[in-house]
Amino acid sequence: MAIGKDSMFRLIRSLPESDHRPVQILGADEVALRRRRKYAAILIDMATHRPVVLADRTAATFASWLKRHPEVQMICRDRAGSFRDGACAGTSQAKQVADIWHVHPSREPAPLPRG
Repeated sequence: MAIGKDSMFRLIRSLPESDHRPVQILGADEVALRRRRKYAAILIDMATHRPVVLADRTAATFASWLKRHPEVQMICRDRAGSFRDGACAGTSQAKQVADIWHVHPSREPAPLPRG
């Protein structure tokens, strides 16, 4: 069954935010809602793989979400300044980790050695 990106984001946004399980390890990245025009932040609870789409990708929105979730211990994020600034403003105890996808220069898998 195929599903369009608009339908997928509508379904994700309609999910209730689960408060019954604390988010300890959080993944954060940006996503294009409308290419080159509208962007948002997508947050993933790395334990449950449950997504949360924020309204935008600003530092203030990310910091506000983090202040409502003080249990976050680690944030795996890309190197965007808005995520860095939002994480610094929203939580002081969480460690920030830049994920390998955004750090690695080639983003292509290395060839396996022969023999």
